[in-house]
Amino acid sequence: KEQGTVNPYAKTSNVSANLQAGNTQKVDDSAHRLWSIFRRETCLPSDATKEELEGSGAEYTIMELAQFVLKQPIPIHFNDDLQPTSDSNRCITATVLAGYIGKYLKYLRKIDPDHPDWIGKKA
Repeated sequence: KEQGTVNPYAKTSNVSANLQAGNTQKVDDSAHRLWSIFRRETCLPSDATKEELEGSGAEYTIMELAQFVLKQPIPIHFNDDLQPTSDSNRCITATVLAGYIGKYLKYLRKIDPDHPDWIGKKA
């Protein structure tokens, strides 16, 4: 298939799909940056470990993360110090933060797929 052509059976065109992919990448980058800031600010290594998640560790990690992201407004465009990188005064919404936490749950699940907190939960 030639680049730039539209698949009549697809729900979106290549152009639209590429825009969505670009937006998804921006969201993933922001989610990763926020995770890194959380880990740094809580004096934890950048990557979670299986040992960290043992017992109630997975629940504790998510609770700590939720408290961290809810204690302050987070600019929609932020740097490694959670300071705005644009003139916009818009902040990340609760819906976006919930999506980020969903990404973090998937990340933690990959670290310890057999953790009891995941049993019976949708992947």
